[in-house]
Amino acid sequence: MVKTTRIIHNTAFSVILSAKFRIYLLYFIVFFSFSGLNSHLYAGTIQITPSNYSTAGLYYSTSGGNLINDATGFYTNTSTVEWIISGFNIKYGQQWANLKVTVTPGSGSTFDLYIYSGSQAIYSSITQNKSQNIDMTASNFASLKNTSAFTLKIVLNPGTTPVKITDITATYTGNSLYCFPSPYQIANGSMTLVFEVLSESKVTLEIYDSRGRLVKTLFTDKLFAAGGGRGSNTSTWDGKDSTGRKVNTGVYNAVIRVNPANASLIKDKYISTFRVLVYR
Repeated sequence: MVKTTRIIHNTAFSVILSAKFRIYLLYFIVFFSFSGLNSHLYAGTIQITPSNYSTAGLYYSTSGGNLINDATGFYTNTSTVEWIISGFNIKYGQQWANLKVTVTPGSGSTFDLYIYSGSQAIYSSITQNKSQNIDMTASNFASLKNTSAFTLKIVLNPGTTPVKITDITATYTGNSLYCFPSPYQIANGSMTLVFEVLSESKVTLEIYDSRGRLVKTLFTDKLFAAGGGRGSNTSTWDGKDSTGRKVNTGVYNAVIRVNPANASLIKDKYISTFRVLVYR
């Protein structure tokens, strides 16, 4: 009798432990896998500082005087230096948002700032001695919608004490498909899918399982107007496949395909995926 009671007790304990283990495993998967995997869809930055100068993945050239790079920043003490930075590059479906140049002011020294799209200068700010915060969604940056790269030119003009550039950060947005709630429990209602359309576009939105099989097409080549920013366009999924049956618990991929109505706006074209854990 004692042995039987012990077996029943151990069995019950195992069931409880197993249930808790599944819950913890679920949270582990969601936190460490899905959140990190999808985080790149919203925004990103390309940054240059004295400490990461050689590993930022950009290309540099200088002419004129000597560009000094130390823990205090980038500067010159003697003659004017022209510093060109190229390789600011993003993918289709992404858009430049902001460029910030942080400086430590000097005495009698200044810098000139130019942004190029190809060989064309699309922005300039000259004889500066303080930090610059540039909105790259402004109309004069419209040409960047059809190219993925720009070049930055900084001309450092020495004075009594040098102006020092301590940080250059370019921020971009795009590929803005995301879903909530994530993870998604079908019993609690529908999941919302949110996306951005940069210009008038035909949009296709589909759900695939973890093996790449199409589960449901929410819409195909539906025309959406431009603008509104992230969060202005939404759709929903009720957790059912194309036959109307609830899907099984597992990992699913929401896939969006955005094709601009104006074929010349290739920069606004993108395909993006958001991975979400679905359970009943």
